[in-house]
Amino acid sequence: MPRRTVQEWDVPAIKAEISRRGFNQAQLALHLGFTPSRFRHVWNRTDRPVEQKLCDWINEEIKVSIKELWPDRYPISTTRGYDSKRNGPPRSQKCLERSDAERAA
Repeated sequence: MPRRTVQEWDVPAIKAEISRRGFNQAQLALHLGFTPSRFRHVWNRTDRPVEQKLCDWINEEIKVSIKELWPDRYPISTTRGYDSKRNGPPRSQKCLERSDAERAA
């Protein structure tokens, strides 16, 4: 099987790979040691242990990194603050017009 590119590894492609190997999501979750409900959440929210086990399972046949499966989740960012170098200067949430107190007076 030809190697997939980064753009091709989206949720439907991962689910198709699971199906191609003869598993459904619940069966694979139990096979990997997770509950089906926990495994089901990996598509919508970050769960590092599930993501890693799924990547390792896919790697048995196809060499793909975890960064290729979830490019928006990796590399792991440790900063939660606003990155002005990346996003530009912050804009104030306050309106440039007069405040409500000034308007009421």
